[in-house]
Amino acid sequence: MSALLRVAELNAAYVAAIDTDRLEAWPDFFVDDCLYKITSAENHKRGYSAGIVYADSRAMLRDRVTALRTANIYERQSYRHIIGLPVIGATEADGIAAETPFLVARIMRDGRTDLFATGVYLDRIRDERGSLRFAERLVVCDSGHSTRYWRYRCEGTDDAMGRRYESLPRMAARLAPDEDPSGK
Repeated sequence: MSALLRVAELNAAYVAAIDTDRLEAWPDFFVDDCLYKITSAENHKRGYSAGIVYADSRAMLRDRVTALRTANIYERQSYRHIIGLPVIGATEADGIAAETPFLVARIMRDGRTDLFATGVYLDRIRDERGSLRFAERLVVCDSGHSTRYWRYRCEGTDDAMGRRYESLPRMAARLAPDEDPSGK
């Protein structure tokens, strides 16, 4: 199977896990020593290394799911991802480079559907014994509006190790002083 089809299949399975609320399966799409980050296009363009959501291991992703399930309180909602075909870049010894556009709709409990985010996934993907997994996934949102939502949703939650997530959004606000840290 071509790299294009394999990466498209990985992306389809990835968004299906999120859209069907199988979040506990989400970290399994990543290698153990992965990097996952959500940032805005502006911050990515400026080269800022901090993201609104940041995890540098599969264990941190599992902590993120635990926090979403147990610590965060928010109105019930679901998501629908629409993803484009990936553009396959260089295939190197450390994996496949790919860029995939996305659009995410958020569906609220009352049925209201909003455009939640648009952007691009910038990926480095490894083949681990015949299965593709993300070594690095940078979620670059076209607008800072969606990153403000993620900041609000992550503020003040603890991971399983007792670390506070509030420091990363504050760091991002410090690194991007033109953005209102209150999220307004």
